[in-house]
Amino acid sequence: MTTLDERKAAAKLHIDVLAELSRQRFISPGAGQVATYQEKAEQAVDFVAAGYPEADIANYPFIHAEVQALGGNGRQAADGILVARSLWIMAGAAVERIRLGAKKAVMDCTTEEEVQLAVHGAIAALRALPL
Repeated sequence: MTTLDERKAAAKLHIDVLAELSRQRFISPGAGQVATYQEKAEQAVDFVAAGYPEADIANYPFIHAEVQALGGNGRQAADGILVARSLWIMAGAAVERIRLGAKKAVMDCTTEEEVQLAVHGAIAALRALPL
């Protein structure tokens, strides 16, 4: 492996770390939290599809937990979860676009200086994402 190839490999790993840190501006980190978000979204979709069955909210433990913790009702909890998911999808897609584009830019570089510029471009683009 040449020095340039090593620099490219390191830069791609660095870009992945930067993208993960950027995602954490929008969601809480951790595999357990990711699983929770996924299950909450699935339960919210199911709750809405079932016509917001408030009487059966115990069958949707994450919806029920949200109501118990935050107040309101199942409709408000489910709709709020789905809005949050939509916002995360948009933010996640923006991070992914930057991540993939930066890694492609790194692979297209012919000098170590270009690699450094590509990484700096990724940093700037990720920092520019709105909260």
